[in-house]
Amino acid sequence: MPLIKKILTITIILFSFASFSLAEEEVSFNHSLYQKILFRYMDKGFVDYIGLKRKRFDLDRYLTLVSNLEPESITAMSGDERIALYINVYNARVLQTVVDHYPVKSINKIEGWDTTQFKVAGGYVTLTQIKNEIIPNETKDPRVYFTLIDAAKGAPALRQKPFQGRNRNALLDDTLRKFINDKSKNRLDKKENIIYLSSLLKEYKPRIGSVLLFVSKYLPRDQAEFIKKNNPPIKYEHDESLNIRPYATLK
Repeated sequence: MPLIKKILTITIILFSFASFSLAEEEVSFNHSLYQKILFRYMDKGFVDYIGLKRKRFDLDRYLTLVSNLEPESITAMSGDERIALYINVYNARVLQTVVDHYPVKSINKIEGWDTTQFKVAGGYVTLTQIKNEIIPNETKDPRVYFTLIDAAKGAPALRQKPFQGRNRNALLDDTLRKFINDKSKNRLDKKENIIYLSSLLKEYKPRIGSVLLFVSKYLPRDQAEFIKKNNPPIKYEHDESLNIRPYATLK
């Protein structure tokens, strides 16, 4: 085989294994390893932490690829791609933290779970920094915060597919709508004229403004009209127990 042909063949092989792809000067990270994790160990927002702990290679490898990214690669991404990357990295890191300490009944039992540093693109960050500093610098869209999990039953359900920049808006809307209409987390009691809401809505009030107005946008019309007419008081709740698959129990 001529030398130039050999070089071209090797270049194509190496490029096919790259952790990100370039198209028209736009970089997008390859989330296929994270996709495998979600497909194998997540179902309807619940996670098989026992199975994931036993076979965690893909999870660790995914976050290693993230840590080894060149800073220039993230800069070259579109805003939507960067936001998708940080959502996926945040949630993958939460899974890794639980796996590191499993068995545990709540992530809040893990000291420093959101303040421990880990590497992203060669620099050290914490989950708190991603949520409170990095993401706000990328977008003012409050829907993003309802994609970030805390491994709790009361949190928004983890999606079975990674977020992608190209359909970010539709995914954000769908994720928030499902969360608001999940009666195990948010429910309107018309008879008692009270609405039970996730305490996450209270936490994010500085970002979303009026909680009732924000929630009403995603509720069925009859419930939104009831809220507008009656202005029911809010009772905040949050189930912080681990979002482990029902058939998997602590041992």
